[in-house]
Amino acid sequence: MQNGPALDPGVSNTNNEFKSFTCNKLTFNYLEKVGTFDPNDPIEIRDNATAAIALGADGFNVPTLLGINDSAPYLHRGQAQTLQQVFPLHGLGPNGQVFPPKTTIANTLTAQQQSDLLVFLKSIDGTTVPFRSEGDDFRDAIRLQAPCP
Repeated sequence: MQNGPALDPGVSNTNNEFKSFTCNKLTFNYLEKVGTFDPNDPIEIRDNATAAIALGADGFNVPTLLGINDSAPYLHRGQAQTLQQVFPLHGLGPNGQVFPPKTTIANTLTAQQQSDLLVFLKSIDGTTVPFRSEGDDFRDAIRLQAPCP
């Protein structure tokens, strides 16, 4: 059951988590599993209407990297105070989608690669030209088809 107003057609919502949007048989998923969700942790984000349900089992809507160096703490519960502290916590690929993640930035990249990644992340700011995203691809594919119902 959903709290609040009705959703737009095509929006998938479970336990007040907007999961995806489907239009003309194309689906864009809002949520990504990054291996940081622990349903047993009492400080996980919870739905106020049903405090027993920890939100995040289906993933999180990951924010932009623009200005990431200035947006600590990191991860959905603020588990990392620095970007370096994100590396052992953020899951990668299929094995990074479970808690705790087995495949992380820290155990996949060499020390030099992690150092290079850190320099790159700290360089992303308001002057950075955005990369195309899955959202851009979805929007452009929808524009080529008939309008959504």
